[in-house]
Amino acid sequence: MKKRLLCMLFAATVAAASLPVLSVSAADYIFIKQYDDGSFVEGWNQHEQGSYELTENADGGFFTSWDGIYDCYSMYGKQFDPPKEGWVFDKADLTYNAEIEATGIQFYGVYGRAPRSRTEFYVIEGWGSWRPPGGQGKMTDRPVEINGVQYDLYKSARRSPSDYNTTITQYWSVRTENPFREGEKNTCSGMISVAEHIRAWNKAGADLDEVLISDISFYTESYGGISPDIDMTGTCKASGITLEIAENPNKPAKSVSMENYLRTDADGTYQEVWKKSGRTYIDYEDHPDGSLTGNWNGFSSAFFRNGIIFPDGAVPAAQSEPITVSYEAEIEAEGQCAFGLAGYTKDTGEKDVYPVYFQIIEGWNSDEKFNQYDPEKTVEIDGVLYDLYHAFRLPAKDQLHSGEYGMVWSVRRDNLFRAGEKAVYQGTVSLDQHIRAWESIGFSVAPEDLDSIQVSVDMTEPVSLNGTERREVMYGSFRIEKPEIVFGSSTAVSDPVFCAGDANCDGITDVSDAVLIARFAAEDREATFTDQGRQNADVTHDGNVDAQDSAKILQYIAKKILSFD
Repeated sequence: MKKRLLCMLFAATVAAASLPVLSVSAADYIFIKQYDDGSFVEGWNQHEQGSYELTENADGGFFTSWDGIYDCYSMYGKQFDPPKEGWVFDKADLTYNAEIEATGIQFYGVYGRAPRSRTEFYVIEGWGSWRPPGGQGKMTDRPVEINGVQYDLYKSARRSPSDYNTTITQYWSVRTENPFREGEKNTCSGMISVAEHIRAWNKAGADLDEVLISDISFYTESYGGISPDIDMTGTCKASGITLEIAENPNKPAKSVSMENYLRTDADGTYQEVWKKSGRTYIDYEDHPDGSLTGNWNGFSSAFFRNGIIFPDGAVPAAQSEPITVSYEAEIEAEGQCAFGLAGYTKDTGEKDVYPVYFQIIEGWNSDEKFNQYDPEKTVEIDGVLYDLYHAFRLPAKDQLHSGEYGMVWSVRRDNLFRAGEKAVYQGTVSLDQHIRAWESIGFSVAPEDLDSIQVSVDMTEPVSLNGTERREVMYGSFRIEKPEIVFGSSTAVSDPVFCAGDANCDGITDVSDAVLIARFAAEDREATFTDQGRQNADVTHDGNVDAQDSAKILQYIAKKILSFD
């Protein structure tokens, strides 16, 4: 079946002399006018502040001006009756021409709504003094290219007071380079492939295929807020706005970006990537230095692991021997995420002796997996309190071990995780002490039966509460170094590990490190470093610890720079 092609010109059907001019002064006002072909013009001015004018154009567009407003928008677009599901749009190309001159917070591009799903989306082509949506909620760690233009993808949310204060989910594509020049007259034109942006958001973890999209429009918005110091003036003349649509004849099948991955090499390398079936997209790369990097976007559970697998007889049998594991991982994540150590014991084949899967969780974004239960026991290991949990389960046939096996967790009480921040986490864990703690709650983990030990980053889909399905996009990126595992008392604790920026040697690089360095630079006598901390603090590599190092760490935390190199 050929695709049905619809070409829609947004041409007004009334004479120019009959077009009204809307002047709203000191009033909260919304105006909507619809035409027989489904096109519409809409304008809004919020609160009793400033002046706003909107004039409809007969050639498919509008003229608008504003001065001293709180918040206003103007748009010209196409309404779908009935609304169309996102998958329907094989092609949705919006073409526009506009002359825009504005100061302050202003942006323009494409806007679309799916009110039944409380969802809206933006493709931002240019902006003034503020880049929407503010830098938070990035869906991918690198831009996507659409029609030769680089865009960053974001997800955000807002409250809608007019809809009982419900939450509206927002998806954004924002150009990486801004063509708009604030305070100058800008001639702006282009073609935006809205369907390609919908597919990009879906690939990044959104689920817009089944939302009912009610309209797509060319859109401009300005925001001044209540501050009298913000100069908010501007004009926009938009014309020749057209939307060309081609519909998919059949609903496409949902796809995933990769298959599960398990690597076990003769040199002991163990790397595993796994995801539950469903809409989750994963990229990963294993590197010659033994590290594993990648990113994820989606709704379903997944994990990434990098570690060591042991041949038979490689692990000492005596439980009195210390077993220490040093880990390092750089993680940035939103949604339910946990990191730490994981491992398996071998299936010996003995009757009533089950292999064990274990985790030592050092940090998490949500402990929903455990907060429904009381711990079996709380223990102190390496000066840290851990809650102990256990369970039995029957794994899927395609997992590493077949048959029934036990599961046991040590969950750190003082959470190391920094949600939404890029941070480096490192530490040394006494695995032998955890093994003894698990034995005290009925789980026997014989060291000589250890099969593998890994550093693990896990994403867990939200659980259903009271029978209600919960969907939450989980996204992030990671770098997992190969862990160092030491048997024996002579080298039970590894030497201090260099971690750039970690001035206070707490295992992560964050604002507290920048503050400590700033205090030291200001000659605060209580601001001191260990030798390792001083080495970590010198991120400018000039041999000194000073305010420049503090500033560079803050740039790193704010994602202005990606590394200290």
